[in-house]
Amino acid sequence: MLKPEELTFITQTLGLPNPLKIIKPLGGGDVNSAYQAACGSTRYVVKTINKAKYVQDYAVELEKLTESLRFSEQIASQLSGTGHVMSAYFAGDNCLVQTANDLILLYPELDAVVRENHDLSSSHVRQIAGFLAQLHRTPLQFNEALAQEKFTIYKAIGEKIITLSVWDKLSSCTHPAYFFPKINALSTYLVTHRDTLLDALSALKGTVLCHNDLKPKNVLWENDHFWVVDWETVGLFDQTADYLDTLLAWCTVYDHRSVSLDETKRQAFMDTYPLPTENPLSESLPIVLIKWYFWLAFCLKKLMTNPRKFKSNLWHIRYSIQFICFLMDGTLVSRIEKGVSGNL
Repeated sequence: MLKPEELTFITQTLGLPNPLKIIKPLGGGDVNSAYQAACGSTRYVVKTINKAKYVQDYAVELEKLTESLRFSEQIASQLSGTGHVMSAYFAGDNCLVQTANDLILLYPELDAVVRENHDLSSSHVRQIAGFLAQLHRTPLQFNEALAQEKFTIYKAIGEKIITLSVWDKLSSCTHPAYFFPKINALSTYLVTHRDTLLDALSALKGTVLCHNDLKPKNVLWENDHFWVVDWETVGLFDQTADYLDTLLAWCTVYDHRSVSLDETKRQAFMDTYPLPTENPLSESLPIVLIKWYFWLAFCLKKLMTNPRKFKSNLWHIRYSIQFICFLMDGTLVSRIEKGVSGNL
């Protein structure tokens, strides 16, 4: 819990009109916590990031962490005019409060919820597709050197994930029929297609600024109005890969046994935002796969290092496994592209 002197420091640093008071904790993760707070009659969410824990867990310098957070929030602030992006509270050019132990960000509180799976209608999907198109086309001011550095780091991490020996071990110690068959399928697929994935990663270009994780878990809905949150992942990426990644996140349904493409939602998405480039979607599928292998590896690591979050991490692991197996279907892209040609 934040101490009274820390709340006073936040109030003074951000120039708030009234003292900031904590109402209740909202939970958190391994390195961060969130609190509901009030400043007079205005409600906020206070997000704290433990500096030492973050630096240790993610092997990043504190200076790079603060630089990246400011970069993300400055992008979100520029997009706040869309009416669909909620950035951190800024006092002039500053949005980050640093105490002895924490980095602190202040956000307006939203009375909103996450919608997923069958709770998402074609209308919701059309709104997200429209926002994605707007984001891809909006000129933004940002630190290009830092954006390029983040993109280079992303590619290096992707290469590290692909070349991990654990995939070879999983492939050899599981069985396609009777011992963790889905893990066998996805690990064997990676081992077999490792060179293809590495080639795709090497050829990846950062052409536009993207949220990079525009998935249902990062969108909050107030009735039919949405807010895109969690902009920490924002950076340069390939436009077609981001398009395919977002389309699949919003146009699929997960029933705890498998992931399937919802054709009605797919059509709603692509009618609103047609394919943005002439690049074949098949060239972007390996990149989307890499992103999901990365997320699976991340969740597996969290499962081992934070047993208290076992239930939550296990759900994400199961979902990631099913989604990767869905992406491995060789007919997926052709089915999407066939749907496009059928609309012409």
